[in-house]
Amino acid sequence: NDGRVYTSWFVEGQSDWSGLNDRWRNIGGVFPNAAALGAVARRPDQLDVFVTGNDGRVYTSWWPSGPNNTVYNLAIRRYTTSTLANADADSILAQANTVLQVSDGSDDTACPIQLQRSGAVTVFNTGNGLIASQADFNAVATPNVSVVNAISWCNGAAGPGLSIIGCGQTPGNSFVVVRLGSNEGSLWAHEFGHNKGNSHRSGANNLMNPSLDGTTRRVNQTECNAYLSSTGVAPAPVTTGAVIATGDLDSFVLRHYFEGIPYDEARAFGVTALPRLRQLLDDPSHRDFQANIVSMIGIVGGEGAADTLIGYVNANQERTLDPATYRGAVTAVMALGLVANVGDANALSFLAAKALALAAAAPASGTLRLEAVTVGQQAVLGLGLSGRPEAAQVLTQLRNAQIRAIAEPNSLLDLSQTTLSNVRSRGLSDVLRQRSLQQ
Repeated sequence: NDGRVYTSWFVEGQSDWSGLNDRWRNIGGVFPNAAALGAVARRPDQLDVFVTGNDGRVYTSWWPSGPNNTVYNLAIRRYTTSTLANADADSILAQANTVLQVSDGSDDTACPIQLQRSGAVTVFNTGNGLIASQADFNAVATPNVSVVNAISWCNGAAGPGLSIIGCGQTPGNSFVVVRLGSNEGSLWAHEFGHNKGNSHRSGANNLMNPSLDGTTRRVNQTECNAYLSSTGVAPAPVTTGAVIATGDLDSFVLRHYFEGIPYDEARAFGVTALPRLRQLLDDPSHRDFQANIVSMIGIVGGEGAADTLIGYVNANQERTLDPATYRGAVTAVMALGLVANVGDANALSFLAAKALALAAAAPASGTLRLEAVTVGQQAVLGLGLSGRPEAAQVLTQLRNAQIRAIAEPNSLLDLSQTTLSNVRSRGLSDVLRQRSLQQ
């Protein structure tokens, strides 16, 4: 009576139907009354059911023959200004299950894994919805899934990153993600794969590929074994890097990257890409990729790059933002560090002022706005990426201040200082290259 479609199944040798005792599985979505269901057996060992929802999307559930699925019950929560209803979580998990359970070819193992929600989606207000340091991650990475607004740090030594969309302990039992406009099932399945010990494996169709699109679905038997293991079985490390043809700027920037946009490939486009990047940034149809676009503007640089980024940040001040624009704006602040690295005084001055404002900033207010605390955190990370001597002076000033807006400011300052030292000793290219190759 709630407009949803539920499914139950029976596996030969199992004691009874799965739906007994109200354990029916919601396939996600809300459907019109008396909506017609369609079913098809595309193979003798599989049955698929389809129904069109009120939102015009087609939803599916399936029955695979064979051994019982290994079920993982995931506790899911969201930051107070993030959006994720129970039905949203169920739909994403159903997508993830399809990715894992269905074989899409001879190189794709049908992995009998079922991810399902444990209890209702809960809400937390720890921090400000931004993962900018190890302390931020530790504070919110309570088992199993935490949805946040933006991620600028993941996994220790790799340092800060631009436009990261997910971060999972490898191995572990927690991951954090942002909301996307598409392919969220693959995002969650990928990060859960890290929890089970899986590293990145290049190949445009591979689930563990560093980039994400509609074909990112395939797992091999070794990866499936890790998903099935109670502790995770980490495969041997493999060479990483997104397999992408870099000749097409639009195709390159209008896709998501788990660890942020890959630096070497982005840098190869050069300053001639800047006019087109500005056009893409102004196009509302590409809002979901604004974090990528501003990252690339910082990477390729060129005359006026700093003005473009600063103008974009300022234009999004003092108003409530949609999640994609919010991620783009906070990423633009950190991207200014790349422009400052090549000597742009305006970029460095902007970062210094916003970082120093962190000392007097109030804690996050619980609205999706560019507040001084969030901009200040990103500016601190940007100063680290700048590698400039002046940045070290600002970090020293902040260490001597009393920053009350974030719980553990030294974690943020330590990260920025380490990044600053690495940029000065190894160069910005090497630091960001290592971030792109993070497992």
